[in-house]
Amino acid sequence: MRQLSAKPASAEPLATTIRAVHCGLLTLSLLFAVGCGPVDQIEQHVMPRERTGIPEAVRIPAAQNQSAPAVRSRMVTAIAALPSATWFFKAVGPVEDMEATLPSLTSFFQSVRFDAQGKPEYTPPVDWKKGAARPGRYETLLLGPGGTPSVELAISELGPNQDLTSNVNRWRRDQLGLSALDDRAARESLKSLPFQGGEFLLFDEVGMYRGGMGGPMSGAVASANSATLPTADKTTTPKVASESAPPPLAFVAPEGWTQLPNPMFAAVRFERVDGEKKAAISVSEMNPSLNTWETALGSWLEELELPGLDAAQVGPFVSEVTIDGQTGKQIQLLIPDATKAIIAARVEQGGRAWFVKLAGEKSLVEKSQGDLKAFIESIRFKPATDSK
Repeated sequence: MRQLSAKPASAEPLATTIRAVHCGLLTLSLLFAVGCGPVDQIEQHVMPRERTGIPEAVRIPAAQNQSAPAVRSRMVTAIAALPSATWFFKAVGPVEDMEATLPSLTSFFQSVRFDAQGKPEYTPPVDWKKGAARPGRYETLLLGPGGTPSVELAISELGPNQDLTSNVNRWRRDQLGLSALDDRAARESLKSLPFQGGEFLLFDEVGMYRGGMGGPMSGAVASANSATLPTADKTTTPKVASESAPPPLAFVAPEGWTQLPNPMFAAVRFERVDGEKKAAISVSEMNPSLNTWETALGSWLEELELPGLDAAQVGPFVSEVTIDGQTGKQIQLLIPDATKAIIAARVEQGGRAWFVKLAGEKSLVEKSQGDLKAFIESIRFKPATDSK
């Protein structure tokens, strides 16, 4: 039975009982996964907290503001899939306010241009306001009827070839409380909206949104599509510039896993099904300045619906990992009694941040650790000039 090679860094006194409980659960999880579960084939090197790169004062944001009421809201996200990156323009707010601002929002989407470096160029309406800087965001804009900011427009950049279905279902299930869709239904749910020099894929749904700027609404609630966005021919499949591009890395596919064709929001993605259980291994390429280790860590904790954790609590789960000669960080989030789990790694190579992630049903993630280790060891990044 393997034991930890280093003791976790000491934590500061916990401020609340909730934090103490979750810290205990996470520590038990690590001991269980390493000492009492199936044989872990992934070699781990536990790092002292000061080497994790997580500042002492950093607190991972909670998954949701549980004290905020869920508000019936509309979310409209314009997705621009470029060869070099994928850009998201995500607007969310109370349904009535979204209805009122939809014409100006649509005009804004259609006015967007991308320069030779793939960066967006746009001029917001004069009554829109600039929001505070947020980790992982290019910019935040605030708008609303009468100049009152009640709709938030978040602009973000991720790498090319992103996983479309995962993002659609994250917005539907995790943020709007709607049911998840399969790959075909997720693609068919998107509209096409032309902009200057290209075409957006448009996500447009209504659901119960918790958090954000939306407050209680007055009056009747409008239907999901009562204001129709102008689009190109809806019978035409939206064009995706990067859909046919080969993945910018070489690898040996994990045995028994199915590789998904043309995953829009990932460089490569595999799935494994065991009865009713499912897990996925994915590799994503992102902008390193917008997708730091801390930002990614917050996203993974949000995905598992964990509360805020400080550096002392997260540090013991971080280890070093090497992918094609590049050293980075890896975290194992195997929570006792949880149904989902994540093991994820981040390295930087060629001026980009690369994420390798194993996520899904907890028991299947635990069982698949050997597959993840072998897959990581097989990865070779292609030079930027290599088109093969």
